[in-house]
Amino acid sequence: MSEHRCPVCRRLLMKGKVVEVQVKCPKCKKIVRIVGDN
Repeated sequence: MSEHRCPVCRRLLMKGKVVEVQVKCPKCKKIVRIVGDN
C-alpha cells in the first residue's frame, strides 16, 4: 500500500491507490497534487 505525504511537513495525507487528486494539507494548508502510479 502506497502512502502519500505532504512534501512540506511530511504529514500523511492519503493511503492506497490514487488516480489523480488535489488535497489541502490540514497541518500546513498547502495544496498538494497527488498523481497515482497505476
